[in-house]
Amino acid sequence: MNTAEFVQPQGAAQAVAEAAAAATASNERRSSSASHFSKNYREAFIVNDGSVWKFHGIPVMNDITGADITDLVGLSILILVLMFKKRLFPKVNKENPISIWIAALCVSIPLYQVIWVPFLATALMTRVSYQHLICISHCIVACCCYRSEVEQRSISHKKQLLSDSGDESSTATTGTTPTRSFPSTFGLSFVTWGFGGSLLSDVLMGLPITAVAHTRIVPSFILGYFVVWYSPYDCVYRTFNDDKSSLLFTFLNLIEAIDGVTTPMGRVSRSARELQNKMSAPLTAGMLVGVGGAIIRYFERVIVQGREEQEHASSLAALQAGIWRNLFYCILWWYLAVYRCLPKDSGDDFTVTVDLEKADHCRSFDGSDDVRFIIVLTYSIWTILCQWGVVRRHPFVWFAEVVIVPTWSRLVTILNLGPEAQPSSSSSFIESSSPVNGVHHNNLKEKEH
Repeated sequence: MNTAEFVQPQGAAQAVAEAAAAATASNERRSSSASHFSKNYREAFIVNDGSVWKFHGIPVMNDITGADITDLVGLSILILVLMFKKRLFPKVNKENPISIWIAALCVSIPLYQVIWVPFLATALMTRVSYQHLICISHCIVACCCYRSEVEQRSISHKKQLLSDSGDESSTATTGTTPTRSFPSTFGLSFVTWGFGGSLLSDVLMGLPITAVAHTRIVPSFILGYFVVWYSPYDCVYRTFNDDKSSLLFTFLNLIEAIDGVTTPMGRVSRSARELQNKMSAPLTAGMLVGVGGAIIRYFERVIVQGREEQEHASSLAALQAGIWRNLFYCILWWYLAVYRCLPKDSGDDFTVTVDLEKADHCRSFDGSDDVRFIIVLTYSIWTILCQWGVVRRHPFVWFAEVVIVPTWSRLVTILNLGPEAQPSSSSSFIESSSPVNGVHHNNLKEKEH
């Protein structure tokens, strides 16, 4: 059945065919136990007549192998220049690295067919598939963040030992590479930085555990783990961790932004499809997958390891910022993708107009492609601006800190609600200068998917 013709069947034979098609579609969606549902995301964007699906006239394909040779050569030159910009432009790269990226942005405009069109396709394809590019990039970032945290912990521990022994002459910043114990480092990085939010959301919501059932996640994480811990000369981790203006860090940062904002959206849509409660359940699932990893990290740092009080405040502030940010995104996506598609009368079935089905994909609660692209684009721009140090806090977090929290505090004070308020050192939100850098005390991202 054509998804655009989303109407009630008129005859018994058509009803049987309708039910069979719906069952087949449901099985295909559930077989891909992530928040994305197509077995082959390329097939999902091929129209019945064999032509490529287009987004406002732009072909939604991220395969650049068939692009013009001139564009491919230009892309290769641009990549090489950005990879070796420290040697080509040492003074500019040290004093004003943003100018190099602005110049690269201008150069990329004529190369839109091999740069911006694939970015558009990657953003839109998150509706139907957890692509290898996004999955592997997220796994690499997760392993880098966990390893960086372990090294920072090793440095702090070594400094404490030197301080206790009275030996202040030795350095505490060298030789801090942690022991590469595969079972522990792999498992902890998978849960705390990788897919802890997905695990927590699936377990609490009673859904299939996607992090271990999906065919791409575990193999991609194994690949990302070995790339981070066993790359030649440790080049991947050192480039990611030591040079925040490098091409590798910027690329992974951008892909991580796409994953970070679309994962709660996908979980909201998935819960609306698979659970009867389409009001609070999608919002809860989206929030759990968005901040579940931060909750696990806070529990591990504060409860299990009993870190110092300063780190408690930083972890809690980062968790609070993540909660506000994901809450606004989940509410926005739930309203646009789920609520607008629900029947207005309790006796109605999911019968929507042809136009609404085409625009919002109401059958699967996948939302509008236009809205998805706008959300991904704005979040990606904010991510890059954070990396450049132009902005610090997300607008949603700023709105919560400046408007919601003070308004609620005044209301509580005026109405004398609850016990007398006590001053707290962690009352303000601490937002990272980059969603991949994380809180300032350990230079890590505090964002989970």
